[in-house]
Amino acid sequence: MPDVAVPVTGSVLKWAIAEAGLSVPDLAVRLDTTPETINSWISETSCPNKSQFDKLIKELGRPESFFFLARPPSASSSIAKFRKPPQMGSYQPGPEDLKAIRHAEDLQRVARWLAERDNQRAELVKAHVRDSPEEVADNLRLHLEWSTEEQIRQADYQVARALRASIENCGVIALNLTLAEGGPRGFSLPDDVAPVLAINTRDDIRARSFSYIHELAHLSLGDRAICEPVPNSATEQWCDDVAGAFLMPKRILSEYVFTQLHTRKVSEYEEVRQAANKFAVSLRAMAVRLEV
Repeated sequence: MPDVAVPVTGSVLKWAIAEAGLSVPDLAVRLDTTPETINSWISETSCPNKSQFDKLIKELGRPESFFFLARPPSASSSIAKFRKPPQMGSYQPGPEDLKAIRHAEDLQRVARWLAERDNQRAELVKAHVRDSPEEVADNLRLHLEWSTEEQIRQADYQVARALRASIENCGVIALNLTLAEGGPRGFSLPDDVAPVLAINTRDDIRARSFSYIHELAHLSLGDRAICEPVPNSATEQWCDDVAGAFLMPKRILSEYVFTQLHTRKVSEYEEVRQAANKFAVSLRAMAVRLEV
């Protein structure tokens, strides 16, 4: 019965719109209605009909029961630590990103409850940004029981799959989520019991492998915020350095360059391409690692 009025709680609706990263006019466009109509729902002078309510659920990513709460939740969604493409400046998460964060937080709450019930805790390498990225990478490889030789023998998709499995074996929840087009590459939600990292499935498979380790480095620091307010911050660079050192260990990379490329200093595009293919990483990651 599409004409039945659904009496939503106005303050809860207002909170959900803001949490979704939308404005009232934005939502009005998505629901094919007017801002005045939505404002009347917020003020509770009118109610959405069943068809409009169904669209609200879809657009705001909340269950039906949420809109009947007496008041909004006491805390808003966490601000997570986003891994951003290098061309992005200060990034504000959009509706698609916020929906992914809420999903990750929901999973984290369930995982924390299960882990505490069974008296389990995630096993993480603890680090500080003053630590050497090379040493932290070495510790992470030992912790994940990661073999660079095996990495080199595997196809790109196998490397990403194996990384995810190794991370989850340590009690970290590793998610593949769809974030905004052209947006962040991943985020992390630290927790002593059930830490979460997520990577963007819009990225190519090699970028995902790099992001797994970048986000794991964030977790090793215990970072909490999602979006780095200052682009190219020291922390972001440190996490990139750890990921590069993890996937391209200096000794093995130097040996490959000397024995297979017959040089000590890579300077040609074709050499970078060959090395990137060998280690299943992106051209940019390899170029940065080789300091080309």
